[in-house]
Amino acid sequence: MTLSKSHDPEVRQKSTNAARYMFCIALSLFLLLSACTEKENLTGTNFSGVSPQEFIEDTFEFGWSYSSELKVSGKEPVILCGRYSMYETDALFQFTDLPEIINTALVDSAFFEFYALRTMPQDRMPVSLNFYTINQAWVDSLTDDVLDSHFEPIDSMSFTLSTVPSDSLIRIPLPLSLLLSSRDDPVGLNFAIRTADSDVVEIRSRESLLQPRLKIYYKESADSESQIIYNNAPVQDSYRIRYMSREESDSILKLRNISPMRLFLKPILTSGSFVFEGSTLSNQDRKRCVINKAELVLHLKGGNPYYGTEIDYSIVPLYVRNSTINTPSMITTTETSQLQFTTVTPAKVKGDCVVINVTPLVQAMNLNEDTSEYGGIILRSLQEMLNFGELEFWHPLDSQLPDAKKPYLKVRYTPPYLK
Repeated sequence: MTLSKSHDPEVRQKSTNAARYMFCIALSLFLLLSACTEKENLTGTNFSGVSPQEFIEDTFEFGWSYSSELKVSGKEPVILCGRYSMYETDALFQFTDLPEIINTALVDSAFFEFYALRTMPQDRMPVSLNFYTINQAWVDSLTDDVLDSHFEPIDSMSFTLSTVPSDSLIRIPLPLSLLLSSRDDPVGLNFAIRTADSDVVEIRSRESLLQPRLKIYYKESADSESQIIYNNAPVQDSYRIRYMSREESDSILKLRNISPMRLFLKPILTSGSFVFEGSTLSNQDRKRCVINKAELVLHLKGGNPYYGTEIDYSIVPLYVRNSTINTPSMITTTETSQLQFTTVTPAKVKGDCVVINVTPLVQAMNLNEDTSEYGGIILRSLQEMLNFGELEFWHPLDSQLPDAKKPYLKVRYTPPYLK
């Protein structure tokens, strides 16, 4: 049989190679052209002549703070212990499988060790720690069930931290009587730490790389020359909050990590904000604008004792899709979404300002502001239940709001090039 040229394998291979070659050339030209962007115009091209524009928007329809339903999970990498603002927390620890041969003659010493991430306030020293046995069974995720009536002070177990740099190893000697009383207890050694006055210490938990440890140095017999070390992490650790508040308020804007509060705002992009060559863009052209960068700037109201200027906050903005929300209430996760390309960058308070990148949210606002798909913006701390931090901001509708403290959006955009 004689093959025609169109069915010749060699011809087909050459045709395929030619097609691939032309595709590569076309792709290279496309990438070369699309890469030609001006540095000051992140979305324009060097032949469009369209420069980015910028405006400040300080119009807000309403805003409030509300409590979330987040609780202690027992899986936090940090255990909170202290008294801060209106909140009091106790650190809880449980160790099991203690050596059965513990007695006065065989135990040389015993220590509870932990890493102190932070004390608060940092300039308030010393920090006093008091120890209590917990005379009840407990679960790390249900610490609300631990009762004060089951706390019993441990004699001679009060410890003072004279100086605590970040992530310092703290080594506290334990009385032998405490080990003896726990040796035959089926739940092992259970104890709590409570601070005095307004002291705070944040402790690395068993979920972190720097776990708390119980170390017991002992011998198997009185004649033994070698020493054995019991060196275990707790089987569970957690903390309990002795007071939790649940509230909604349209008069304050506050982010809080312990007994978490989140913040809701509804900024409005006014019709005259988007301009090009001195003229206000039509609604159609406005929606074709590309938001290069958008920042929400909030000003602190009152002090900032926790974060100061040295500790990073971390805030994520969420887009609210329900346009019917207009009264203070808890906003559910089904009504919000974290938009693609949302960035979360830890930052420090500068002066009295907190700046949050909301670029993808403002792009969505611009497209959906006149539809039922835009309800506002939620700010949530990513440090909820991990520290005592809180930040309160000036409310845009506060009658006492100074002009210099108004919250605002700073928006940089590129108008559409082609009509």
